[in-house]
Amino acid sequence: MVKIRSKSVWKEKAEEEVYRMLTQAFGKEKIRLEPKVNGKKVDFLVETEDVYIEVYSVKDITSDITKETQYSANVDIIEIRKKKVLDRLAGKIQHESTQLPDEAKNILIIKTEDPYVPAHDVAEVFMEPILVVDRKTLQTKIKYQHSFRTDSEMMEILEKISAIIVYEKVCPHKKLCGIFLNNGDNAKFPLNAKNLSVFEGMICNECTCT
Repeated sequence: MVKIRSKSVWKEKAEEEVYRMLTQAFGKEKIRLEPKVNGKKVDFLVETEDVYIEVYSVKDITSDITKETQYSANVDIIEIRKKKVLDRLAGKIQHESTQLPDEAKNILIIKTEDPYVPAHDVAEVFMEPILVVDRKTLQTKIKYQHSFRTDSEMMEILEKISAIIVYEKVCPHKKLCGIFLNNGDNAKFPLNAKNLSVFEGMICNECTCT
């Protein structure tokens, strides 16, 4: 098992799971750990596909919210609202994405461990834009249903990320149990058919975990 640098236990666990999936798909010798990009360290580089990967765990957010609530309210039962988690996730995604190169194919992988924030809810952070008609002017404009503060922040992320994998766990079939979001329509550097099929194949199509 690969030894990941010191970081949160949840991110480390997610990275180890993803690393195993990547080595199964491409071979251990093809995966570079923590390549430097503009002075920052990305989690992985798949050298044969020239794809950079950044991994994040939603458990980091829920753990932080739990601690904050316990310290401030001194309560035992804590209700974590999904909207609050997704809003924070959007901010974290912006931070994580700064570590990815601008001029490259990039994949963001997000692990969700909590039943109140399943993979499909996390995927809604990246919802496609919808068209809205202004009743006064009768003009059509684009509106984004997302958790980013501004539409420009949303577009910045969409252009930078070629594809998104959201998963809950590694299933009995030794694949990631979740969903794969192809961002080919929005990404500045979309994955080609060869790349896409390999990463899409990491998601289990036999389980109904999500």
